[in-house]
Amino acid sequence: MPSPLPVRRLDEVDRDISVHALDPHWRGEIDAAATEDELIALARKYMQRMPSIFVARLPEVAPLPRLTDAGDVSLVTYRLRRAFCSAALDGAHVAPVGEALAFFDALSERIFDLRS
Repeated sequence: MPSPLPVRRLDEVDRDISVHALDPHWRGEIDAAATEDELIALARKYMQRMPSIFVARLPEVAPLPRLTDAGDVSLVTYRLRRAFCSAALDGAHVAPVGEALAFFDALSERIFDLRS
């Protein structure tokens, strides 16, 4: 059984917790999607490019849902945000988690826009 992660307060996190820039390729894909189903398919495509070893080492994120609907996207976004804001996040994972968070934040916003 893995040892528990140290508990620290958010004010002990020594990195910039801010909005991350989304890769222009993914921004274009999100903006071009016309339906929620297309956005969910795009989320699956994005997740396929994430190394499974990266996800496996993030207990705050894994296990990930199959991404079948907007609720799954919301759950992944929440888990990524929680992991990114965690003082226990390994420094080697800060950039990939930030990039994934930027993607899922933008995806969630687009789903909300389509529903409005």
